[in-house]
Amino acid sequence: MNIVNSNYNDLLMDVRGEIFKAQQDISRIVNRQKVVMSWNIGKSVSEYSLQNSRAGYGKKIFEQLSQDVGINIRVLYQMCGFYKKYPTLPNDDGILNWTHYRELISVGDDDKRKYFEAIAIQDSLSSGALQKKILADKSSVKIEKSQGSSKKLSVTRGQLFNYKITC
Repeated sequence: MNIVNSNYNDLLMDVRGEIFKAQQDISRIVNRQKVVMSWNIGKSVSEYSLQNSRAGYGKKIFEQLSQDVGINIRVLYQMCGFYKKYPTLPNDDGILNWTHYRELISVGDDDKRKYFEAIAIQDSLSSGALQKKILADKSSVKIEKSQGSSKKLSVTRGQLFNYKITC
């Protein structure tokens, strides 16, 4: 049975809109909780590592945690890096997800990281688009450095078998 009525179409649009809005809100909440979880784990592991700093022990902590919790060891290191790069939990209302922050912590310069973070929020970049921007910036810096270091060195040769004696 199909109901054809202009009022029904309005109702249908309202219901679909509410469903879409709820799905967006749920997604934002889940993303935010993942960021909070990652930051808290990074904080806990970093503080534990500082209290128990013995040679080689840090690596064993990550290996054991990885096995016991089921989180990839690389991700555990990234969580610690996240806490170190962001000593206070970022408050972006769930706009950036954990994958965004994994890309952002790869940027060593604090000013550049803040710049990329602002762009990601302002332009609503996906984590893939953010990664491309960061990689493009890194490759342009490498090109600039390689062009700057292409100067030829001059060689001054001395006389053969003559040595300077210093005391």
